[in-house]
Amino acid sequence: MTSIESIHDYLGEKRDFLEFQKNKLLRRGVEREIEIIGEAMSKLMKNIY
Repeated sequence: MTSIESIHDYLGEKRDFLEFQKNKLLRRGVEREIEIIGEAMSKLMKNIY
């Protein structure tokens, strides 16, 4: 499963921003997946340049 798919699964179909703001565990999970994406992009950019 990719980080994008994980974020999609965490958020579900409802996608309620107020619920996202209130749910610390959900926010941390999404934040971590974004960190993973950022780390992969950083490695990719180092390989390109």
